[in-house]
Amino acid sequence: MRENIIVMVGGRSGVGKTSIIDFLVKNQGERYARPLSYTSRLKRNGEGCEEYNFISEEKMILMRDEGRFLNFDCVYGNYYAIAKKSIDVINTEGKVPIKEIHPSNQAKIKLCYPNAVSVLIKEIGVNGEEKRIGREKADTEYYENLNEDKFDVVFANDKRLTVEENAKEFGARVYSYIKYRAYFPPICDMDRLNRKGYAMIAEEFTEKSALPLIIFTLYLQTFFRIL
Repeated sequence: MRENIIVMVGGRSGVGKTSIIDFLVKNQGERYARPLSYTSRLKRNGEGCEEYNFISEEKMILMRDEGRFLNFDCVYGNYYAIAKKSIDVINTEGKVPIKEIHPSNQAKIKLCYPNAVSVLIKEIGVNGEEKRIGREKADTEYYENLNEDKFDVVFANDKRLTVEENAKEFGARVYSYIKYRAYFPPICDMDRLNRKGYAMIAEEFTEKSALPLIIFTLYLQTFFRIL
């Protein structure tokens, strides 16, 4: 039986993380589900209740004291929390809980769910610089100074593609990571070791000594057939 997990998705405001998760929950409901979450902030214009239940600070504090939350975080002056029971129910159903969670709060959740998967969504394909003020500016500055190596998966959301195209690629990558991570070191460790190794041999590296890509691909195909 698979141990309980949760996929924690971070990314600056407007990067597309909610759109991707919404698509996966709606179109790949047999695989992904969003756990029940609460917030004390006001509902934004046009926002539904798919992502959060909007309740008062007093009610959230009461539910926290009753031990009903996995986490209880304050982000930009508002409380956010995830119901513990909903995560366990989703895992029991054989699905993957997936939720937008700020990177500053992900380490605490990994204490409760050591197999939790931390994901960072970045964006590519954006023309020009967007003018950001207030919270969005602070959010952008936070992510610009973030160490990507600490995430299990880093995904580039291509704004030149549709939400469906990005979401399908994102969902496949995350699910593959969950399925095969027992056979490989964490991606962040592989990237760090690759950079270290390349720096050590860069001066001696030649085209002649490189392993041809086709041979490497054949090795991978053989490996996965064995699995």
